[in-house]
Amino acid sequence: MPSSTFVRGDLLSVVTTNAHSVSDKDFHPGDTVRVGGKKKGGWLRVRNMRTDDLVWIRSGRHLCLASLASRPASQIDLMIRENQVENAEKLVEDTKRSLNEWKDAYYDVKTAYEMMKDAIDKRDTEISNIQSQNIEVMQQRCQLEGRLVQHLTENEHLKHALEREKQAHQEHAQMLEQELKETKDKLLAQIAELQQQRIVVSQESLGEYQEMQQADDEAMGFFDPNN
Repeated sequence: MPSSTFVRGDLLSVVTTNAHSVSDKDFHPGDTVRVGGKKKGGWLRVRNMRTDDLVWIRSGRHLCLASLASRPASQIDLMIRENQVENAEKLVEDTKRSLNEWKDAYYDVKTAYEMMKDAIDKRDTEISNIQSQNIEVMQQRCQLEGRLVQHLTENEHLKHALEREKQAHQEHAQMLEQELKETKDKLLAQIAELQQQRIVVSQESLGEYQEMQQADDEAMGFFDPNN
């Protein structure tokens, strides 16, 4: 009878005590127990009719209805059942060991992941710092370029102003040179005119002097009209 059909009130007979759930419960093969309750996982709360102890045991092939226990099981069946229980227990142990190995591998992977994550976070922080420094350098460079452009613009304006001032000075110098030339020409003309006037005056004065000398000579009787 399958163990899942055991219900409250059933009388069961312990076939073997090698099963893990009954090996430490002071059961003997052939003991009779009464089912008092069930819970998930195939666990049964039973009372040992021999010792009157109330314990939890796992249902399985090590239990059968007491009505079927009167039929003696062959030694081969008992050995098969015992071997099946041992294999099941070994499978449980292997599964537990494999689970522990998987847990260890999981913790190793988790530790490696956390270390890698910390390294990535650290590198991201360094990259962020480098990017911040690069941004600051670019800002300073833009400021310097702006100042340079401003200075170049001011220098260009100053250059144009100097060129305009130079041109104004050249124009003023040309104007002064022209005025000086005109003044010189006027002075030369005035000097030439004065010299001409002086020649005329000299000639007039000489004529007057000659006339006065002639008059004096005539008055003195020295004048010779033929001369």
